[in-house]
Amino acid sequence: MKYCTHCNSDRVIERFNMSTGEKTYSCTNCKASFSSTGKKTKTVYEIPDKLAFVKKLKSYGII
Repeated sequence: MKYCTHCNSDRVIERFNMSTGEKTYSCTNCKASFSSTGKKTKTVYEIPDKLAFVKKLKSYGII
């Protein structure tokens, strides 16, 4: 699953441009977006398991 770093929504759409080979991700919740080439600020992150993500945050003392 991919999540937006701005609003923590999982409503992220991935688009692939066949001519340039570039992936673009956009959040349908807050309209943030970035490209796989790093041209824009990265606003989408991917975590395979929510529980593992929570454990990682707890280990860093964030939550």
